[in-house]
Amino acid sequence: QYVSTCENNKTTTPLNARGKYCFSGVILSRREIDILREKLILKSNKEIARDLNTSKTYVETVLRGIKEKLGVTGMPSSALFKAAYRRGIVDLCYHAFTASL
Repeated sequence: QYVSTCENNKTTTPLNARGKYCFSGVILSRREIDILREKLILKSNKEIARDLNTSKTYVETVLRGIKEKLGVTGMPSSALFKAAYRRGIVDLCYHAFTASL
């Protein structure tokens, strides 16, 4: 059974069969999580695009969307990392990364 809303969730909750997840009121797709995970391990946008078989422009667009969803202004990655950490997204990305080793 999937939930239809994301309000007041404190944990990662699958929202539908397409792989969207909720983090304290923010909904991210599986692809957004994949790109954010790669950014969190300090890869450049060009490296992320190569590794995920997509374009650098697409990666930049997705990262802008994630920042907007998290309420992050400006370009520093540190602001993105802080916002992701506060919502528990970093933990999920870390576990996904270590599981792939």
